[in-house]
Amino acid sequence: MNGSEIVTLFAQIIGQEGNNPLDDTFVYQLLNTAKSKLEDLTDWEYLKKKWTISGTTLPTDFSEPIKLICDKDYVPLRPFEDYEFYDDGYYIDYANGTINAIDTYPAPVILTYKKTADDITSATSPVFPVRFHPLLAYEMAYIYQAGIDGDDLNFRMSAIHLKEREELKKLMLSWDADLKAKNMNGITDYDYRYFHNGSQINITDL
Repeated sequence: MNGSEIVTLFAQIIGQEGNNPLDDTFVYQLLNTAKSKLEDLTDWEYLKKKWTISGTTLPTDFSEPIKLICDKDYVPLRPFEDYEFYDDGYYIDYANGTINAIDTYPAPVILTYKKTADDITSATSPVFPVRFHPLLAYEMAYIYQAGIDGDDLNFRMSAIHLKEREELKKLMLSWDADLKAKNMNGITDYDYRYFHNGSQINITDL
């Protein structure tokens, strides 16, 4: 689903489609607020990104660090307010958007970080699987009906949307947990189902 399709679903949920549409600017602000809330929910696998450090300025899509690797060793993250007390590691200066090494580390130094996805527009889509895209429409409806347009009827309606939202959220968190488990084990369903010790096997053999 692209942004326009998500907005259309949102309008259907709240009964504002057709002759009484909401302002486009407001609706896309609401959509990207819902996106930001979802991104902050957990350290999603789909938001992980690697950067081979080439300077101190953080990437524009940087949200928070996950780990820093140099020569296959972990480099510890130190607290910004106390980094002067350490002889190694690195720290993040969020105010100035920089990453700074306390010790000298030979290149390449690779940072894995959580990124912030681009804002969704009418022509672009969320970067997670399409089966979870309706979650954003239900989150928009919940924000709108329980807060921005919160009368007695909308509070009752928002409880229904909350249930739908929570079901989709559970499914998406389960999908993410599955990705994390596979990453930890170093194996995917494809690896397991189709290859075993270098030999192809059939699914019926499992």
